[in-house]
Amino acid sequence: MSNPRALCVHRLCKFSLLTSVILIVSALLHGFPSAGEVSRDAFPVGSKKQLFIDEFLIGSKSGVTLSLNPPVKTGERSLIAEDPWEELELGWATVLEDNGTYKMWYECDSVGVVNRAAIGESPEEGGRVANLCYAISRDGIRWQKPRLGIIDFRGSKQNNLVVTNFFGTVFLDSRETDGNRFKLAGVRRPIRGLEILASRDGLKWHSLKDQPVLSKGHFDTQNQIFWDHDIGKYVSFVRRWVGYSASRSPLCCRKVGRSETNDLSKWPEPAIVYGHDELDPAESDPYNASVVKYPPAASVYLMFPSAYFHYPNKKNLGPLDIQLATSRDGINWNRVNREPYVRLGIDGSFDDGSIYMTVGMLEKGNEIWMYYIAYDFLHGDLDLKRTRKAGVISRLVQRLDGFISADAAYNGGELTTIPIIFEGSQLSLNLDTGALGETQVEILDQKGQVIPGFSAGECDVINGNYTSRTVSWKGKSDLGQLAGKAVKLRFVMRSTKLYAFQFHSQGR
Repeated sequence: MSNPRALCVHRLCKFSLLTSVILIVSALLHGFPSAGEVSRDAFPVGSKKQLFIDEFLIGSKSGVTLSLNPPVKTGERSLIAEDPWEELELGWATVLEDNGTYKMWYECDSVGVVNRAAIGESPEEGGRVANLCYAISRDGIRWQKPRLGIIDFRGSKQNNLVVTNFFGTVFLDSRETDGNRFKLAGVRRPIRGLEILASRDGLKWHSLKDQPVLSKGHFDTQNQIFWDHDIGKYVSFVRRWVGYSASRSPLCCRKVGRSETNDLSKWPEPAIVYGHDELDPAESDPYNASVVKYPPAASVYLMFPSAYFHYPNKKNLGPLDIQLATSRDGINWNRVNREPYVRLGIDGSFDDGSIYMTVGMLEKGNEIWMYYIAYDFLHGDLDLKRTRKAGVISRLVQRLDGFISADAAYNGGELTTIPIIFEGSQLSLNLDTGALGETQVEILDQKGQVIPGFSAGECDVINGNYTSRTVSWKGKSDLGQLAGKAVKLRFVMRSTKLYAFQFHSQGR
């Protein structure tokens, strides 16, 4: 669809359909209000946190734009390739918190004689082998590589290897019934398809099924699986491939596929849900997915794909940086801004060539911590003769809920939500007005009329930087009388970044 106007109409139609589906599903989950109290198209937010990741919650706006907010690079070298089994590079990684301990599983590549006895194969001389390593941390900053004594590498088990000739994504399986809390979705070489391993402790692994659970497709990236509580099914995000065309159109090459199932051992064919389109350079595609359900607001899906630009007339060579895509169902994805979410480092830095987001994020007070894998060379430029011990895993810091914000202009702006139904008795905001900005909130009925006592003029002015600031009107914050009714929120702002809002009970 090359006509921009037609493309916009097409996307609006898709968005309207998605909106209708979300409204219906949410109403079924939360229950409809009593007859005559509200209309059926009011969106039930309940007491769940609401982020401005797209236009869905916005009924109207003036002087307000949605803005991408990149994280802060710490520059830390959280993990580096330094051991013999990491002699080529570090690669794909997963990070999660488990009972107060931060754990990371990451790929490490080596060459030479590799002991494959653990997977029933004879030793192999030479070549490049990807293995899975394990690291732990108490604070998310200082990481240790424990000597586990599990896998033999060149005659010694004093290493942090947990699986040989296998790499992928670890997830905690909340649906497990046999004690194997940890699952690992990944591949071994030569790639036969996506396989699943299981473990009680995340260290000693065994196959869940002798054969791959998905075999059609290209799986040479960090594929992933997790349990999606919202739909009550396992969901996978894997690499799909659409063959090259003569013009290398945006319809070709790497895509992200999604599939869902109730049974980890049985998966339907993944459907393509994300890929570069007519607005992206023809010489580009998304390399990986890196999808997470945002922990503080589980109905928000975030994808951090690496955008791969292929140098013309070069074979699989070019830079990659990280973008951000958002979704409310994991199927329909939106990019508010196509600028990099994580940019390449300046020339000469450890991340100036190609970067990839790890899977997972850590909640740390008013911050979200993520990690990315960085290389100081382009994709396709790994030369075994000169490039050794490559790759750095580094930490990123994002403001809580801060991925995208509704930004009001310096001379003022306002935003009114669609009709919503809430639970609780107070409203809190995550926002930053800076020193010279301010925000006030007005509550309207479904027809757009100001509800007495809740006008913008009666709202106590908010000025400052807060991740959870309670809104009050003439010193009173109790909204209990409006709970369960259809209302609209009107934000009257100046020089403000509004990240999220949430209703809750008093004193929570």
